[in-house]
Amino acid sequence: MALQISYTDDMGATHSEAYAKIEVVRVKFKESVADLYVYIYHNAAARSKADASTQKNEIIQIPYYLTDSAFTTYLADTELLTNGKSLLVQLYLWLKQHNDGPLTHTEEGASILNEGNNLNWTTATDV
Repeated sequence: MALQISYTDDMGATHSEAYAKIEVVRVKFKESVADLYVYIYHNAAARSKADASTQKNEIIQIPYYLTDSAFTTYLADTELLTNGKSLLVQLYLWLKQHNDGPLTHTEEGASILNEGNNLNWTTATDV
């Protein structure tokens, strides 16, 4: 399970067929919090699932955090226990509805959670 998306890195290089995969997930059900790390590779060949020795390093690791209504909407027991749903499937569903725009801040100056990477995940396709 992975997504394909156009990604422009910090140096300005565009990876038009970037391969994005959720690689790390930590969930604290008691606290209703999940954090996940999406690794972005240049393309599917760079990820090279068939031969680990040819796998390239990821371009970036992007952390995301699900709390509050996002957590209960996608990861509540009632969602996960529904036939055919898994933790990973639900995390990809959340990611595919997320628009991670430019870095913005609250009035107090704090970064807004899950923003700052200029990635509109709603345009991603399953690969």
